[in-house]
Amino acid sequence: MFTAAHAPKELWIVKGAGHVDFSKFTPEVYREKVLQFLRENLEKI
Repeated sequence: MFTAAHAPKELWIVKGAGHVDFSKFTPEVYREKVLQFLRENLEKI
């Protein structure tokens, strides 16, 4: 899926987490990663 996705994109792997539960494993890191991605890429879209 990652290869097929259009940019902007970022691969983030959280050991033990599934596709939809990153926030349960690392809630603070998840929040910061999402916000940083949006800050960096929203103006490009």
